[in-house]
Parts: sequence; C-alpha cells; structure tokens
Amino acid sequence: MDNQSEKVKGTEKAFNMILPTIYPMITKVEIERMPKLFRMGNPDYTVAIYTTLPSTITDEDYWDNEYWFKDGGSDGVLLDYHYMNDVIIPQLLKYVGMDDMNFSRNVEIYNIDGEHITTA
Repeated sequence: MDNQSEKVKGTEKAFNMILPTIYPMITKVEIERMPKLFRMGNPDYTVAIYTTLPSTITDEDYWDNEYWFKDGGSDGVLLDYHYMNDVIIPQLLKYVGMDDMNFSRNVEIYNIDGEHITTA
C-alpha cells in the first residue's frame, strides 16, 4: 500500500470516528479513489456518506422535507452536506495531514436503504 493509500484509509477512519458525532444520522463513510481514466477533469475521490435518513427524502425536496421539521425526526440536526464538504471536511483533512486542494471529491449522500439521495 502506497503512502497516499495509507493516508486515504486513515482519513476514512477519522471521518467515521468524527462525522457521526457532528451528524448523528451518519452511519458509515467510505472513500474511494477513482480510477485514473475517470479522473480526467473529474474529482479524484468519492466520499460516500451512508445515513439513517428515510427514503422519503429526495434530491428534489432535500431541504424542505418534513423529516427535518417533525418531532423526533432528525432531532434538530440538519445534515447540511454543503457545509460538511466546504468547512468540516477541509478541517478534518488538515487534522490527518492531507491538503484539501489535493483531495478533490464528490460527496454522495445515501439513505437508510443505501439509495443515493444527492451529490455535493
């Protein structure tokens, strides 16, 4: 395993330890480096965020879905994947010794059934 692969595995482990403490609906984080053929002009990594979000949340109604507003739904925590991608992930990358500028990524959000909801 090369140094970059080790850093990515360490990053994935840190994300799995820290992100669920911020967003309790996160159950698992997986980071995959895209094959070189697919990286030309595209992000190098896919960060897959698996959650307990219900299948009723879709990309079209993500921000307005009643789940975020009903009692007992998200317990008042909104999974703001844009903030997570723009602020929290860069801070975590510094923590594990990676540079945000060298970690181009798509962040994909999945619901409780493992179905894709949206991509940041």
